[in-house]
Amino acid sequence: MYTSATMVPISQTPLTTSLLASLRTLKDWSPFSIDALGLVTMLGGNEVDIAVGRLVQNPYAEFLPMLGAYVFANDHFTAQLPGFALYNITDSIMTTEVKGWLVRWLKMQNLRTSTSCFTWNIERSPQSGFLTRNMLALAIGTISTAPLLVLTILMGDWFGLCNVVAMVVSVIVRWFLLLERRNGLDAGAKRAVSKGRESGDQDIVKVLVALDDGKLVSMSAPRGVVRQCFTRQADLLHPAAYKFARGAGWSSFAVHAIALGMSSLFTQIYTVVLMLSGTLLACYGVGCNEQHITPRIRAKQQNIDRDDKRMWAFVYMDMTRKEEAVMEHWSLLPRRSNQGWWTAYAKAKEKLVEEQNQIAAVQ
Repeated sequence: MYTSATMVPISQTPLTTSLLASLRTLKDWSPFSIDALGLVTMLGGNEVDIAVGRLVQNPYAEFLPMLGAYVFANDHFTAQLPGFALYNITDSIMTTEVKGWLVRWLKMQNLRTSTSCFTWNIERSPQSGFLTRNMLALAIGTISTAPLLVLTILMGDWFGLCNVVAMVVSVIVRWFLLLERRNGLDAGAKRAVSKGRESGDQDIVKVLVALDDGKLVSMSAPRGVVRQCFTRQADLLHPAAYKFARGAGWSSFAVHAIALGMSSLFTQIYTVVLMLSGTLLACYGVGCNEQHITPRIRAKQQNIDRDDKRMWAFVYMDMTRKEEAVMEHWSLLPRRSNQGWWTAYAKAKEKLVEEQNQIAAVQ
């Protein structure tokens, strides 16, 4: 191309020449060195595993690169975590097969000791489409990554360019893997609810989840959802594509690990800042709606503010005599020989009924 006044190539104009010279200087700028490779490959994996593995969509960080990309390539974000147990009180079933997404989601919630209750519902159809859910995150990811892509090309930092391309691929891989897991969970919940309607089994069951830190969380959910989503791994809708994406994730991680160490210092700093930003947004759940796990699955939290917190948590569960016997058998309730506790428990149940009747009378 040529300027209209002098017909001099734009690439030879003083401004362009000065800009290219500055970019070459930026490429060679290295007043100090950092171990960027160690930072982005070894740190943050566990935190990202918990934050992203809970499947809640982040409106800001969904398309930002993050630390610990290997967490998604090796599918570790779906693995079960030890130390958790689920008690289906209504059906008298106890299992340690608590799916990874649920325990990760619970660990990210603002839980109170024994007094956090969750009610689960399944929407018949998603409330928003793909563009509505992803437009802002896609714009943020593009605006944040595009400058580095352009600068590495203008600087002639080809290792930096490979680094950026690898990051972009890892983001796409992570997005696809999460999409598959969310869609699989949605499909499982939809099937469970549909089967419940067809068979007439639409009962809401009472569930307790014991966390690895000793906290107890009470939940109520449709029986089919407890079986299909809480204790069974959701089926993948496209298993072959999922496997291919994991392979692409490992390839991009390898390229990223090699190219980043060979990139210019500016590229390394930009990469570290960008990945740390995405990781912090994800780990702190900035902008996340924790009640919307997937487009169909909803959870509503209620915290109980009473004196004896654990006892009142059991009172609010409104257990039958049979359910209380099951809880006693599991040692989640005291033995009947502890007459003082059972007397206080009975009085608390009566008090709750009186309070509910007073509220109903006012309304």
